[in-house]
Amino acid sequence: MNRAFFEKLKDRQLRINGYENLKKFGVLVPLTCINNEYHLIFQVRSDKISTQPGEISFPGGGREPGDKTIIETAIRETQEEFGLSRDKINVLAHLDTLITPYNIVIRPFVAEILDYDKIIPNESEVKEVFTVPLSFFTENDPEEYFIDIQAKINPEKKFPTHWVDTDYNWRVGKYSVLFYQYENRIIWGFTAKIIENLVKIIKNPS
Repeated sequence: MNRAFFEKLKDRQLRINGYENLKKFGVLVPLTCINNEYHLIFQVRSDKISTQPGEISFPGGGREPGDKTIIETAIRETQEEFGLSRDKINVLAHLDTLITPYNIVIRPFVAEILDYDKIIPNESEVKEVFTVPLSFFTENDPEEYFIDIQAKINPEKKFPTHWVDTDYNWRVGKYSVLFYQYENRIIWGFTAKIIENLVKIIKNPS
């Protein structure tokens, strides 16, 4: 291996170590203009689904084999959940990648929905769609609370415990959970983290 190999590394695109083993989710952060003011569009997840029923979220989901890019994942999921055609979704920009404690990587993308009135919620996944003025989030900080991430270590049978100190300090920590309260609705969790990131970028785009 010669120096030329290491020179090539200078132009290598950075990735997350172990990225190929993580679950990838694409999320759309939909905007629409109502009375000359931008609003964020939210959905209330159906009570019939198994994951987070009844919670408020943005449209999105896990990447499927047919999705060439994670942006396609976010668009496909939005089409399915909002009943929109592709030409009604105008992707504007990407937000920062969110890495969760659960081996999930979430890639959010801001997009303008050109005909909000044309949204037809998929009843098997979405109970309701509503909007919140973007100004509410730029003018109101979220409430922040913490949960303890506890390490319950169960090594597989073939794990080489004889190579590891029996008193090894497996890491634990605190995880930040954000909450926005808008009227009688609670917007929290990963959705709130994505909103906070959007607001930070709006206020400081550099």
